[in-house]
Amino acid sequence: MSRTGQTLVDIPEATVRVLVDRPELVLTYMRSRTQGGPGRHLHHQHADGFVVLEGEFAFELGDERAPRGAGTAVVIPPEVIHRYEHETTEQGAFLNLHAPAMRFADYLFGERSPEDADNIFDPPEPGRPADDAIALGLAEEGETVTDRPERTIRILADLRELCLTWTRYVSGEEGPGPHIHKEHVDAFFILSGELLFRVGPELEPITAGPGTFVLAPPEVVHTFRNEGPAEATWLNLHAPSKGFASFLRDPDFVWDSFDAPADGGRPASEAIVDRVQPA
Repeated sequence: MSRTGQTLVDIPEATVRVLVDRPELVLTYMRSRTQGGPGRHLHHQHADGFVVLEGEFAFELGDERAPRGAGTAVVIPPEVIHRYEHETTEQGAFLNLHAPAMRFADYLFGERSPEDADNIFDPPEPGRPADDAIALGLAEEGETVTDRPERTIRILADLRELCLTWTRYVSGEEGPGPHIHKEHVDAFFILSGELLFRVGPELEPITAGPGTFVLAPPEVVHTFRNEGPAEATWLNLHAPSKGFASFLRDPDFVWDSFDAPADGGRPASEAIVDRVQPA
């Protein structure tokens, strides 16, 4: 059973909402006005990642602990011991990703044990070096692969399980033409501005403003353009990565991307669209 679109908690003190629950990726929106967080743990088979949208959280990576505020991404590969903690009652919010999913959403809903969802608490030391984790600012750090007046693209994380990028388009800038992926999901979270997506055989329009999540599963045609009046910035997730970062570095690199098929591909209804509404 997919938990996509389901809300586990939505009270003044906290919100936990599953934006997508697919085998390739679980992405949740989590908001908190309470203190606390999970104990130290690692994952053997999947990457864990966070994008802080509001407030501040303390992240422990190995033996190092540091506060990370809004506009920060933390991506943790398998075998790195980690935890996070909300140290205040001021509101904080983040996106949390698990790639591949490892039934993490079922664990959140209490229907799978931590170990069955590849969450290993109190792991034996030392784990993988903490330096293998990534912690950086979305708009200032990372590997810049394109930086022109009309667009900027930065690679934030390039793992087998996931490629995470930050992108800026000016008004009128177009993305790739209608295309599909066969072996991975392509997902977007809008940070500022507005993108117009077109999906499915009829290229149905989806207007996506700040806080909107859009995911194209395999075989669903999609394209996008900034038709808004201002710059747009967003996160792009490819899970698994399937060579996307290599393509950004070298446009001649052959990867899991194909022109729209003659039959139009899978229906637009299979795309996932959700909008975060902070309390």
